[in-house]
Amino acid sequence: MDDGSGGPIAARRLHTALRQAGHDSRMLVWRKTTDDPTIELFGRSKLSRAASQGLGEPLDALGLQYLAHPASWALPDHPWIRAADVVHLHIIHGGYFSPLALPRLSRATPVLWTMHDLWAVTGHCAVAAYDECQRWQEGCGACPQLHDYPAIRFDTTRWLWRLKRSLYQRSPRLAIACPSAWMANKIRQSPLLHHLDPIHLPNGIDLTLFKPLPQAVAREALGIDRQLKVLMISSPVLSNARKGMPLLVQALQGLDPAWREHLLLLVVGKGGQDLAAQLPGFRVKSMGMVSDEIVSVLCYNAADIFVFPSIAENLPNSLLESIACGTPVVCYDVGGNCEIVEHGITGFVAQKGDIAQFRESIQAILDDKFDLQESSKSVNRIKNKYDIEMIAQRSIGIYNDLVSSN
Repeated sequence: MDDGSGGPIAARRLHTALRQAGHDSRMLVWRKTTDDPTIELFGRSKLSRAASQGLGEPLDALGLQYLAHPASWALPDHPWIRAADVVHLHIIHGGYFSPLALPRLSRATPVLWTMHDLWAVTGHCAVAAYDECQRWQEGCGACPQLHDYPAIRFDTTRWLWRLKRSLYQRSPRLAIACPSAWMANKIRQSPLLHHLDPIHLPNGIDLTLFKPLPQAVAREALGIDRQLKVLMISSPVLSNARKGMPLLVQALQGLDPAWREHLLLLVVGKGGQDLAAQLPGFRVKSMGMVSDEIVSVLCYNAADIFVFPSIAENLPNSLLESIACGTPVVCYDVGGNCEIVEHGITGFVAQKGDIAQFRESIQAILDDKFDLQESSKSVNRIKNKYDIEMIAQRSIGIYNDLVSSN
């Protein structure tokens, strides 16, 4: 897809940067929302779409997860694939790509596959393997979390795990990339993919867009009082415990009551009204879903703190964006968060699930016990690691290595 969050955003940003650097990058997606001619739907025929819905979805529910999605089987015959030097896969689970297509695709052209989660090395789930379950290291089976995303109805996890192992062994020109060093370490622990020695390839951001702006200008553009302290919150979906919103609610409820009349919660994404209902007495400004990155930049720059309570992450784009805009972050020490946030310099990193420590970190910034001048220099730290132009050039180097070695 060419929209959404996380992996799709990272893929589209890399695609754009590659083209701007003069490379002929194209994107094939299952769902398209833009009019970009370099992004094209695959499996566009009504028959192909009907097969995925009529055959694929029922079989997915029965436990044959994503096996019957025939549009992906024909990808090696797509003219863009036939002309490609390298195919770079991103998120392939979601009901449009069959893992059965991987061996033929990798025989047709070298494939680099970026791990935006751990679905590739589990019997069915994408996120539970982060910390909650280690059965993926032993072959899955007797799955304790069948309903975890992406859910299956019957426990076929051991069989699916073994099928993936067989498919990877029959994919001769497959390489693995990981946005975070944390994810790369996880892949090295997998009996399915550890032999491929994952490549560390972070997500990148456009530093000509995500950059510090005068806070007063950003607040005027968004209609926010200059005298308030602003906490920015992204996608506060209370029903998703992994996003940490129940933890955040408890943390905010415990803040010094004297701050409430001076505090504004700037909420981006779905769930603003639900969050407001959980926090009576707090000012809440809900921006709804924001697809315009210029508006996102204004939000980061209008905020005094970006609070990110998620307890299951890989390498979040939003942390990169906030720090690039000079706005300090409060987050938990999960996934690749601490690879982005330098504790005490570009924000605070609390121990996973420690509500008191998370609250104290917010309070410290509100009480001006944080060197904002040092935080404002953070764009240089981001530039050295995550500048999208640099990531594009690193990607080209990886592609060249794959071509020369195959």
